[in-house]
Amino acid sequence: MSFLYYVYFYVYAHGILQMYVNCNLKQLIFAKKNNLYQRAFIILTKKESIS
Repeated sequence: MSFLYYVYFYVYAHGILQMYVNCNLKQLIFAKKNNLYQRAFIILTKKESIS
């Protein structure tokens, strides 16, 4: 009985960990995309102001 409980707990914890990691990865990718867009926007606005 206790063995099954450990297996269940392991699978449960592993699932939560996967969800957590996936969410963090999505946030990181989203942040990097935003950073790129911001840089592009800054570069474009600088070019506008120079010309």
